[in-house]
Amino acid sequence: MSNISERLLSLLEENNISASKLAKQIGITPPTLLKWLHGDVDPKLKHLLLVADHFDCSLEYLVGRSDDYAKSGFKPAPPFAEQLNRVINESGKSIYSVCKQTTFAYRCFWDWFHGQEPLLSSLIQLADFYGLTLDQLVGRE
Repeated sequence: MSNISERLLSLLEENNISASKLAKQIGITPPTLLKWLHGDVDPKLKHLLLVADHFDCSLEYLVGRSDDYAKSGFKPAPPFAEQLNRVINESGKSIYSVCKQTTFAYRCFWDWFHGQEPLLSSLIQLADFYGLTLDQLVGRE
């Protein structure tokens, strides 16, 4: 498996698309995409979803957590706050327990429940904590 930088470079090459063109298609600046490619900045959830949808792949594949391309069949992700609330309720693990067992501060949850987009590193940590794939965590499957 690779990381998101390597996987994204591979997807760009396999699909014969420039980083600049992809950036334009998903509504970010080319320098922002270059920062992802160099590993300088973590993408936000909304951008990860746009890239995964563009390449018709799972988030797990996109970020290098799986080598299974898993094309199509993904439903549109609901708002993250709504899905996170669902995950918390279904798991029986409170926000308090997440904060105690991870590096998250309660403020992170407050921000997410009030519209802030989580970064990839936070999504991975949450998925691991709840024993979910990234696609399950965000409600795509």
